Amino acid sequence: MNEMKANDKVILVTVTFNSSNYLERLLKSLRNSTINLYKIIIVDNKSKLEHLKKIDELVNDENNIEVLHLDSNLGGAGGFQKGVQHVVDNYPECDWVWLMDDDAFPKEDCLEQLLSYKNLGNLGCLAPVIYGVEWEKYQLYHHKEVTKYLNDGIAVCDLFDELPEYTKFDTDAFVGPLIRKKVIDSIGVPDGSLFIYGDDREYTYRLTRKYNMYLIKNAVIFHRDTKEDDISIWKMYYKYRNKILFIKKYSSRGWDKVCGELLVFYEMFKELVKIFVRNKYVGKKKKYVKYLFMSVKDGIIGHTGKLVDPIKF
Repeated sequence: MNEMKANDKVILVTVTFNSSNYLERLLKSLRNSTINLYKIIIVDNKSKLEHLKKIDELVNDENNIEVLHLDSNLGGAGGFQKGVQHVVDNYPECDWVWLMDDDAFPKEDCLEQLLSYKNLGNLGCLAPVIYGVEWEKYQLYHHKEVTKYLNDGIAVCDLFDELPEYTKFDTDAFVGPLIRKKVIDSIGVPDGSLFIYGDDREYTYRLTRKYNMYLIKNAVIFHRDTKEDDISIWKMYYKYRNKILFIKKYSSRGWDKVCGELLVFYEMFKELVKIFVRNKYVGKKKKYVKYLFMSVKDGIIGHTGKLVDPIKF
């Protein structure tokens, strides 16, 4: 462990937006880590004043924390792009970049467990298993192998007990993947043009096309649980637009791309049925349908960026 502290310079990058309560929990857990971080980079997506004041209080006495204040909300994708680029530009001595949503917080020995597998072959990334704190279940759906037509992913397994010591897989959420800095130098930084939803999938898949990513069973990170069924209009838009963009970018054959897009359209059709039959969409049906079709159009055309502003919803 001491050797890791001396030789492995790990910089954590997290993105926050009006969620200083989660950020406080994350920073508290990092102080208890069995391995010290070289630096913590907090990217603030133009939070409200009360959250900015809270962030200032949280980092006031911490000399290894930097806060990057963005001029506008660039989403999780834009925030991670800015944060990782900051590391690339300013810390050439860094060995690892640890990407983490601000509503996650690692177990005390999480980083130690990850680094204990740093000698695996052609290694690009080491990822912890994610445990949901509200529902008290492992969120294994984040750790996926992509399907043949790239329209979706399949969880590496159904139960935690089924996991081997370490597992090679294709895509992961930004809930604790530990990425070699030299790999980032090779594949680039996260794609900020996706704004939110699927940016982590795109980046980790970009990585695993050249390098190996392993899920480490004994490394655990805790994470907030959310209800996927309660998807907002703007999240729905980015979810489907970015799925189509992903297929267009990575499908190697024309027929595979067509099949992948058709499968996404089928998923969207089921979403459309839910919009028309469920009471919770009353009064909002037209708006949901409008943005659902807009996501198809923009995905096919290849329109990226922040095209739907969450503040309007």
